[in-house]
Amino acid sequence: MKPVLHFLIIAYILTSCDQNKPEKVQDIKLDIQTRKESENLDSKNSDGHEVLNKEEKQYPEIDTLFSSKLTNDWSEEIMASNILKQQFNFSADTVRNIHWPEQIDSILCYKTKASKVQIYRTLDKDILLDTDLFDSDITLSSKIKIGSSKKEVSQTLLVKIRSNILMIHDEESDMSFTFYFKNDILYQIHYNSYID
Repeated sequence: MKPVLHFLIIAYILTSCDQNKPEKVQDIKLDIQTRKESENLDSKNSDGHEVLNKEEKQYPEIDTLFSSKLTNDWSEEIMASNILKQQFNFSADTVRNIHWPEQIDSILCYKTKASKVQIYRTLDKDILLDTDLFDSDITLSSKIKIGSSKKEVSQTLLVKIRSNILMIHDEESDMSFTFYFKNDILYQIHYNSYID
């Protein structure tokens, strides 16, 4: 009885493994290829601006610079810019301060069709929270703005920029500016900070 049972099990395994084997392998290859093709396509965000493809997001080559002076000066320049009040749409939300629950703070949001600036306002100071610039309305260091060439930015900062991404970190806190270049032209400035 045992030899017959072993034979039936082996025959079943062999016949079930052979069925649909070429189709499954072909389907898997096609699925992987389709997934790779769709992941590598450049896409646009809701505002119509190009977003780096998935491979570029995962493994970008980034030039990095550490400068508390630049990050602090630029965040102050953005918050003091008259252009925010003149050309950007304004909205505000209130939030409870996590350290003093009885205190209410505000998040000020300035937007254009393409750009966004968010400022966290406490009772005694304003802190730049988040910025995405896609148009040339705001200028940093009196020279750097969307549309500047990589060479102009390099000369202004006195650094050599080898990649299409330049990140400038504050040495003392969690704030950074990231400059994105395409065809050696600055097309996005992103600022991010962490507020405790």
